[in-house]
Amino acid sequence: MKKRITALLLMALLTATTIAGCGKTNDDASDKSAVEKEDKSDDNEQSKGKLKADKKSKLWYNARLDEVFLCNEMEDHVYLVTNFEIVSNMDGEFGEEMFKEPIVTIDGTEFSPVYLDGYTNEYYLPPVDHIPPYGTAFKQYAFDITDVDKEGKSVSIVMNAPSRKDYKEVETVVDETLVLSEIDDRTTYVPVERHLPDLAIEKATVLDDGEGGNVLVVDYVFTNHEEEMASSHLSFDVNVTQNGKELERGHVPYKHEFEATNPETDYMSEAGQEEQVQYRLVYILEDVENDVQVEVNRRYEEDGEYPDFTINLDGSATASDEVVVAEIYDVPDTFEYKEVMSLEAAYSIGHDATFFHLAEITNLTDKEVGSVYYTECYQGDEKLDGIYLSRVMQQQWAPGETYGMIWGFILENETDDIRLVVKDARSYDQRVLFEKTYTIKEIQDASKNLPDGYRTEKDLNQLFDEGVITELD
Repeated sequence: MKKRITALLLMALLTATTIAGCGKTNDDASDKSAVEKEDKSDDNEQSKGKLKADKKSKLWYNARLDEVFLCNEMEDHVYLVTNFEIVSNMDGEFGEEMFKEPIVTIDGTEFSPVYLDGYTNEYYLPPVDHIPPYGTAFKQYAFDITDVDKEGKSVSIVMNAPSRKDYKEVETVVDETLVLSEIDDRTTYVPVERHLPDLAIEKATVLDDGEGGNVLVVDYVFTNHEEEMASSHLSFDVNVTQNGKELERGHVPYKHEFEATNPETDYMSEAGQEEQVQYRLVYILEDVENDVQVEVNRRYEEDGEYPDFTINLDGSATASDEVVVAEIYDVPDTFEYKEVMSLEAAYSIGHDATFFHLAEITNLTDKEVGSVYYTECYQGDEKLDGIYLSRVMQQQWAPGETYGMIWGFILENETDDIRLVVKDARSYDQRVLFEKTYTIKEIQDASKNLPDGYRTEKDLNQLFDEGVITELD
């Protein structure tokens, strides 16, 4: 009986050991399977491309040129498209800011990447925001080669990758040279020849600014030859210099008659295909002897060659396609001013010491003009007070009309000379119409020519209306 119990205990012990051993074996098998599955998953992730991650590499990533071809987006644009396969060597993800843009040159001319339109271009690849650890991505770079003649040209494509130790240190991972005419051409039409816009100078005019200086008024003509709407502002960069210095922008003086010739359009106005825009820019001159240089360049593109213009100010040059001889603008006279009489008389009974100046003014223009005048009268350094006179209130002159005016000033004394200045307040430069200095004796002698009994401003008005004063002159 005792032997039987011992045998049963041994059998139970062996069974437990076997069961425990079997459990351990199953766990090990499961772990091994998981590892193999993970490794296989890594292989599948990398098998999307032809490159594999190199965990021991000293570079952030490896790359290869997956494909390169030509395609079009609009009627007059052709692009060289490069698609790169990039595989990360890093154990953490990184963003696209870590990528180094490829260096693409065609016969020594380097091109910058541009974006393809994702809505219209069938070859467009979405941007790569990030690459997962040891992951693979395909990144696209396109280059506008619309104006490049493909025949006989070679294209160099180089991509560098940053070092894991120092991002500024790079190594070349792609370096290929291809014959441009042999690259896969997927364009769907033959590109049309581009007709670039033109900019010309119609004329240049020198004006005085009314303050002792001068400005240069340049009238430009912008012509758009492209199908899209365009403006001179977005198409050209215009640099204007004199004596090696860039000229500051100015304006036509306020109230200057030249303002009336301003075009309705400006340099930001758009033009359709084969349409023109005339606009004007004004520059502050340093002098009126030395030539002004006008340099014209395309603002956002390097294509197209444009002439530089010279604006000759002193009239010593001959006009040509690239030389503009400036005109000197003479402001026409607005009024003819004629002094009729200046005398001492009475403003009213009992107020004898009054200086009166009588004049006739004729409108020389072909339009109605206003009669806003600015008068100053002095005895020595003292400015005399003016008095209210009805004839100064005349507001408008019809073309060719002549009107008699009277100004009066209260004298400080009857010894010092009198200086009178009359200006046209409506002109841009406060133009002096009349200036004269009188002695007291001169105006006292002139008053003797008046008929007896006519000694006040009211009497002078009556004499003007009756034409008596003009006869006395």
